[in-house]
Amino acid sequence: MTMAQRNIVITRELEKSIQQTVQTALHEDRCQWDLSSFDLENQCGRATVKSRDNGVLAGRPWFDEVYEQIDGRVAVDWHLDEGGVVCAGDRLCSLVGPVQSLLRGERCALNFLQLLSGIASCTARYVEQAGTRVTIKDTRKTLPGLRLAQKYAVRCGGGENHRYSLADAVLIKENNMAAYGSMQKAVATLRQRYPDKDMEVEAENLQQVKEAMAAKADTILLDNFSAQEAELAIKIIGKQAAIE
Repeated sequence: MTMAQRNIVITRELEKSIQQTVQTALHEDRCQWDLSSFDLENQCGRATVKSRDNGVLAGRPWFDEVYEQIDGRVAVDWHLDEGGVVCAGDRLCSLVGPVQSLLRGERCALNFLQLLSGIASCTARYVEQAGTRVTIKDTRKTLPGLRLAQKYAVRCGGGENHRYSLADAVLIKENNMAAYGSMQKAVATLRQRYPDKDMEVEAENLQQVKEAMAAKADTILLDNFSAQEAELAIKIIGKQAAIE
């Protein structure tokens, strides 16, 4: 079992999200009104999903839920584990059931599988390049309604999750600094209000890195630094703060 597979947990919150997002997707696609499959209701058939590229598999629970909601008679047999390595040409799963139901759910099921496997695969490439001294984390730049799904896919690829929402941690960015008047005031005010929270500050240049250190930020985020600037910033920060 890989590290990514050990990090894949379907919580009750995630399970509920899977059901809701699949329901939304099927409603959006009006699957029950598939004009191309109306005359196929009495036929049974088989289908196979194959990979066209190398990567990491993610999204099985969403794929399964699509067919669970469309027609419980559809049986999905997976040939690879969630979070497992996929090679081009691999059979991912086989399906058996009413042809009409197989066709109605095809696009929605594949949309989830392709999106989440793509995220997991991209994450895995970064994790491999980063080695053991660097942790790959995600962001809140997710598609509306799919945050839990996309963050799950990051874990499938061996990455880790940053904050899920604005309520999970303090991240002081340029707009926050402008609103409070300065980085120091923002850190001091929010530190007093949330003494148990990690205080992370975004720095856009080396001067702000030094200001963040003076403000005793717990974590300093190097925003849009060049490789050379980041290397210098890392030397300046040393072990005085965590670095993103």
